[in-house]
Amino acid sequence: MFLAKDPLQFARCGKLPVAPRGRDRDVHATVAPTEQQLAIIAAGGGVYWLDGQQVLVPYGVHNFTHTPRDDEDWNFTDWRRRKEWHKDWRISHPVPEPDATRWGLVPLALHQMTSTKATFSLTEARDIMQRLEDVQRARWRRRRADARELHAARHTPPPQHPAPSPPASDVAASERPAPATPAVPETSPSGTPAGESPCLDPAIERTGASENTSAALGAPAPDAEPVRPAAPPTPAPAVPPPPAHPPHMPPAPATTEDPVRRGGLRGVLRRFLGRR
Repeated sequence: MFLAKDPLQFARCGKLPVAPRGRDRDVHATVAPTEQQLAIIAAGGGVYWLDGQQVLVPYGVHNFTHTPRDDEDWNFTDWRRRKEWHKDWRISHPVPEPDATRWGLVPLALHQMTSTKATFSLTEARDIMQRLEDVQRARWRRRRADARELHAARHTPPPQHPAPSPPASDVAASERPAPATPAVPETSPSGTPAGESPCLDPAIERTGASENTSAALGAPAPDAEPVRPAAPPTPAPAVPPPPAHPPHMPPAPATTEDPVRRGGLRGVLRRFLGRR
């Protein structure tokens, strides 16, 4: 046990901001161990400092720099991450390892370490050390994820915009088969489709066959009508072109008005006196 106020046993190295998992953020003091303190740790002993009503329990702080990988870029644009993100540390506990860069100190009240028992217990200090180790994995993953994201943003080519595809209605219309044209059956001169008999009565059908046979031999059919030449088409009536000017409409004749109504009673008297 060493006194924290003894300058020969307490070489301060600065502050270390920590955030134990599940606890509030805190700031731990760090120190550079002396040869005597390193010898005690190598021999399997424990080193602690007493600072008033507090006990300072050490753990190892190992400073290191993240080595950039092929898919990472640590040259961030903001000043804080560019200066500090690649610099990191890991913890060694419950006893600091000999190659630790410095020692961090967990401050605990003396009554927390004795509790209701009269024995000295490091359970509370070791719990905080384990929480610091648990959170360091998440810290490393976060920083490497930011480095990978920066690398992808700087080295991934911009996406090529594909040509606009036609609407689904146009595609469906182009793929729809053309409507089939209904087949028009060939008709015979009598207006009956080819391959069908013009009458349904077998007797009439046999009579027509005999007439066709006699016509083929040169005998005229008994009731055959002479073939008349087709009348020439009637020409359409000629429509005269519209006149260049509208027809002249004479003005309507002036209507005579009743003198009494036009001049009134005074005008009638004036004309009557004028005649006399």
